[in-house]
Amino acid sequence: MRKVGLSLWFSFFFPAHIALFVVSPSLAQQVPVDAKKLESMIDMGKYQEVIKMTSGAESGHSDPESLYYRGRAYSSLAKRSKAIRDFTEAISLNSNKSDYYLQRGVTFLENGQASEAIADFTASLELKPGDIAALNQRAKALMLNGQTAKAVDDVNGAIRIAPSNPDLYKLRADILSSSGNFQGAVADYNRAIGLAPYASVIYNNRAVALANINRPKEAVEDLNSAMELSTTRPNSAASPVFQGSQW
Repeated sequence: MRKVGLSLWFSFFFPAHIALFVVSPSLAQQVPVDAKKLESMIDMGKYQEVIKMTSGAESGHSDPESLYYRGRAYSSLAKRSKAIRDFTEAISLNSNKSDYYLQRGVTFLENGQASEAIADFTASLELKPGDIAALNQRAKALMLNGQTAKAVDDVNGAIRIAPSNPDLYKLRADILSSSGNFQGAVADYNRAIGLAPYASVIYNNRAVALANINRPKEAVEDLNSAMELSTTRPNSAASPVFQGSQW
């Protein structure tokens, strides 16, 4: 009888649903990620550390920011399938963040999936209209997908927003060059070099266009400049978007 009385007393003062709340870890409040710290770590190339810090992001019960940063770390390590998985999960948890679509689009593009990339960059722009990064990336994807006119439209839109950005003139030149408009490409490479005179890749790509409009002497001069700059200013050498020539 004493045992039954004790059991009834415990149940009265500690109802079952309250006891479950106290002991259940799944209902504990999740500590938000330190986005600034993770951003800084990614900038410093500490990708493995970022993955370790966000290792709790294994399922839909995790916060989307952890998944997003882990996805970026995986993408930087060329582990694209894992990155796409994390970005997709982050989007399923929060579909209103333009950066989630942007980064997944970049990863799709690096993976050779231009159509999927275009869809993501479009979704990113719907959430953040006029975003130069999304316009720039979508233009690259459209170019690789053979949609030259639309690619040029995107770059033109970005140039209207940032008319002093040399990367945009280079990209438009690359698009024009890929479609055979080498004369127009040279004009844009000239603009890009005027804004970024030490970027070796621009000289390299202008050499391609010059060679294709029968200006071999200038093409050789550009190649020499590109080689010199890549040696003396290695940090100025970016990866060329247009790679369709022996030059």
